[in-house]
Amino acid sequence: MLAGCEKAPGPSRTATLANNDEVRAAVSTLVQSVDNLTAAIGGFDNENWRDVVPNVRTAAADVVSEVQKLRQALGYSE
Repeated sequence: MLAGCEKAPGPSRTATLANNDEVRAAVSTLVQSVDNLTAAIGGFDNENWRDVVPNVRTAAADVVSEVQKLRQALGYSE
């Protein structure tokens, strides 16, 4: 009866966070991408915004990509 019910996407029940090199690597690269985005946004403080916007866009796209990699490492199905 429950087989026909759709459930929200979530991590794989068999995925474990402990000792999972793929998850640790994905978190590490995501943190680095967020740091890069923060640095790029900081450019608005002392640079021309027209020069900063492309860097922010690139950094934001990197964050999106790294979040996707983390979701895969955690076993999320999409």
